[in-house]
Amino acid sequence: MKFPVLAFLLLFAGSAHAQVSASIGASPAELKALATRTLVVELPEPNQRVIAEFPAKTADAKKAAYENSLAAYREQIEPAIRKYWTYNKEIEFKTTSEVIELFKEKNPKYVALIKVVLADGGGAYAYSFGLGVPALVLTATDGASKVNKNGQMTLTNWDFQAYLATTPTNYGREDYSEASMKFTLVEAQKLLEWNTAAGNKRSENFIKYAKDQSEKNCAKLASKKLLMAKQDLSKKMSPADAIDSYGRNLEVVDPSELESAYMNGDADKAVLFSVPVGVGIGTSVFVEVTNLIYMRVAVDPSTDKILACIPVSEPPGITKTEMTILKRCK
Repeated sequence: MKFPVLAFLLLFAGSAHAQVSASIGASPAELKALATRTLVVELPEPNQRVIAEFPAKTADAKKAAYENSLAAYREQIEPAIRKYWTYNKEIEFKTTSEVIELFKEKNPKYVALIKVVLADGGGAYAYSFGLGVPALVLTATDGASKVNKNGQMTLTNWDFQAYLATTPTNYGREDYSEASMKFTLVEAQKLLEWNTAAGNKRSENFIKYAKDQSEKNCAKLASKKLLMAKQDLSKKMSPADAIDSYGRNLEVVDPSELESAYMNGDADKAVLFSVPVGVGIGTSVFVEVTNLIYMRVAVDPSTDKILACIPVSEPPGITKTEMTILKRCK
């Protein structure tokens, strides 16, 4: 099966389309069947062959970013799965190399939850790092896969994917927290349940799901104080500008305050998460630039329901135009 791709355009002095997989590979019935398997959660290890190919000028910085990203992910994924994952009854945790062996054996017992990069061109690469969208793939270990010369597992026809809510920093380092991991895992399971509901003929992706939920729940946003992280704003828009665009029912806060409201289940608030869904590749005057493109998702902390979304938000941050999308939802 070929995966349709979702194209995003980033505007610089020059620009190019970058495409990543957006669709769900398994049918609703196949997704439902995955719940009966034992979930094996990958605990990713650094891949020395990937590290060896980093450009010499930035090798040390990229190596640190790569290893710190995996460490941040490992710190959060196991406790979050134990606390928030209910789709599978039986759960095990294995290192990347152990998970790869299950795929080599075509083991029919497991469905694997793997940290991947959704790369330009539509592929999903595990045991990797670099230019692409950080995501989770849920797929049967007796499915199609192969391991390339760098020890990267290349997945084809994978069953399900969920975008990882993360905050990339210098050299692509990814930061994770309990709040961002809870949001990722809870919404992934809601997407699974939405797809496996009785009567669904085909599986739809997270962007389609978020839009559907936004249309159904949009009216509920008006009664809530919307919290937005300062770092998500465009440099051209101040917190005061954002409030002018949206209204006084908006607070621009530090990420820790937003995450605290989410984890506390505050029923009088909504929080805006940034979810990377695409890659924009362009050129500034002198150099090629690569940036993640985001979907902004407003969620009710007390119910985990999606109340509103900005489907595509291009760098460098949320603009006045995008604020009006949220304002219309009210």
